[in-house]
Formats: sequence, C-alpha cells, structure tokens
Amino acid sequence: PTAIVADFEFVLTGACYGCLLRGPARGLQYRGFIDRRGQLWVGAIDPDSGVFLPPTLRGALVDTRVPFLTEYGNGATWMVSARGSELVYARYLDGLPETPENAVVTIASLQDGAWTSAPVPDCEGCIVPKGTFFPGDAVPRMTYGKAGGYTVYARDAQFPSTERRIPFIDPYQGLSLRWVDGTHDVIFAAPAPPDEQGVVYTQVFRYDTDQILGQPEQLTFDPSFKRMAFMWRAPEFKGSMVFFTVADGNRMDFYRRMPDEQGQLRWTRYHSLDGPADMPYIGGSPEAFSYNGRSWIIIALRSNPEWNDFTKPTQLAITGIDPGAPSFRLLTNDTTQPRWRSDPEYFITSRGAFVYYTRVIPAKPDSIPLHQGIWRMDLNLGPPQH
Repeated sequence: PTAIVADFEFVLTGACYGCLLRGPARGLQYRGFIDRRGQLWVGAIDPDSGVFLPPTLRGALVDTRVPFLTEYGNGATWMVSARGSELVYARYLDGLPETPENAVVTIASLQDGAWTSAPVPDCEGCIVPKGTFFPGDAVPRMTYGKAGGYTVYARDAQFPSTERRIPFIDPYQGLSLRWVDGTHDVIFAAPAPPDEQGVVYTQVFRYDTDQILGQPEQLTFDPSFKRMAFMWRAPEFKGSMVFFTVADGNRMDFYRRMPDEQGQLRWTRYHSLDGPADMPYIGGSPEAFSYNGRSWIIIALRSNPEWNDFTKPTQLAITGIDPGAPSFRLLTNDTTQPRWRSDPEYFITSRGAFVYYTRVIPAKPDSIPLHQGIWRMDLNLGPPQH
C-alpha cells in the first residue's frame, strides 16, 4: 500500500518499458494526481521496481485550485506528442468562486527541470479536458466540455487555434469520450436515432477531428445501452484496430472490421464476455494495453450497478480479447476480509506487468468507508520480451 489518493494517472511515452518521459530524472516514469485540497502533484515511479518516488506521491507541486475527481467526473490527464508529456486539466481562476464558469483548461509541462503551467486562451468555463496520446504528433489536440451545456469541443493544443464542436447525435456529457491512440479520432457512446420501435439506445461512434464538417461514424447497432468504448491496435490481429464497449452494464462486446456477405469490411462483434454471476456488473472505464504480443484488459467487477456503493466488496479481473485463447481470471478475492477496489491502472516494469488500484474497507452501518491507499499486484504475465 502507498498514499491515499484517487484517480492517479501514469504517463508512458510508449506502450512498453523503456519508453521514458523526457526530463531530468533519467530512468524514471511519472504519475500525477489531484488531492482533496485541489493540489495537482507529479511524482516518479521506478521502471524496475515499480515503487513510487516518493511513497506519498507528492514529488512536485504542479498547480493549485484544481477540481477534484468527483466534481466533474475526471481529473488531470496526460497529453503525449512530439513535444513530450504534458498534463492537461481544468483550474479555477484565482480570486473567483470555484464554479464551472470560473474554470479554465490549463497545460503543464516540464521546462528546465521545473513544472510550469499556462491557461489555454479563450477557454474560460471549460472543464474535463482530455489530450491525445500520439508520440510523433507535432501538434497535439484536446477535447473539453463547457459549463452549462453538454457539448464537447476539440482544438489543437497550439495557439492561436480554433475550437470545433464534435457533432454528437444528441446533447451529451462526453465523459465516455476517448482519443484513439496514435490518431486524431475520438470514440464515444452517445444516443443514436430511434430504432424501428422508437427506442433510443446509446451506441458507439467514432469521429475524425480532422474533418471540419464531417459526421460521426456509428459503429454499433444492436439493441443495448453502451456506456463507454476503447479502441486500439491489437497485436492479435496484425495491428489492426479493434474496440470493446460495455453494454447494459454487465457485458463486454468486442468488435473488429470483418467482411460481410458481400465482402465489404464492416465493424462486427466477434466476441462477448459476461461478468461472473456473483459480480456481474462492470465498473469504471476499462482500458486495454498490449504486452508480449497480446492485448489485455483489467476489469473492476461489482455485485450491483451503483458505482458509489461503498458497502459491498468489489473484485478485479483480467482478460484477453481472443475467444480462441480464453484467459479471463480473477485477480483478487475476499478470503480474509472484504475490500472495495477501483480505478485499476497497469504499469509495465522491467520485471513484468503490474496493476495498481485503490483499496477501501467497505462501510458498515456503524462506520464509514476506510481508505487504505493504492495497492499493486503482479499480473503474472511474465517478464517483458524486448
């Protein structure tokens, strides 16, 4: 166990050990988090041992007056490009009340050994920013929402630049939106047009932000409610794009482009995975990563659909994406004492892949939840094959 924090984010300038953040601390990679006092911190992580440096995570104070995770649903995120690794986040303007209207998107970067930050011009009232992960990109991009509405915008992280509205089918909060690594595309779940029975389902869409007047491409059509989606290049399929989505809260559906009866490539569901009977609900926003030629997804499992129910234990599991090689297995259990676990994040050391997660002793009728800090475990995927 280590410091008591939430929504910690690792930065990797590649999906493997050895792709290190540019900066003065050679051999170290970084992670950031926001504490309850609205302070944004960055610390280091040793690429061999995976140990946090310092153990409290409070290495360098980047900024203050930063909204905590629970205020808008997401904290600071990393933006990776040819410029290096930068933090993007919302910050309340000095001297003003801490309201969404007084927030401004801010970018922080490591300059001459010190973290410096600057607000994005003409972006007051902007919240929940997310940056691209595109190491070779000369001009990274970001998305963000605006106070008082549900519209999401994208713009270059180079100024001056013009924001462009991402055309959602209906007004939409945008928290499920993710950049597709190595591209200028975003993938998200949003309400689709009514089906033949007049039912409006949330479906998965992809949108190329290079298109000024383009429309999102709808990728799924089955009658289920999608909560989020994640797209990446899967080594199992020769590096072609695949994506998964969480459907109806208790099923993961996997898609890839496959030929239909006429030989046309279409996004096709090729695999589904249900949660265990005693932990059927899939929590949070699962993410995929590639390791030793395979794709892996770490999942937080719940016994009920309420994400903020701290009275019942939760479990972590891992799965691959190839139905021909079943690999689902639980990572945790409650053979001793029940625990509530959330926000799993992977990290690859020189010795193997680990998962880091937040652990809490569940609440009881006479006690509140007790935060136990960040824990980690070996995923038992073997040492990295360089």
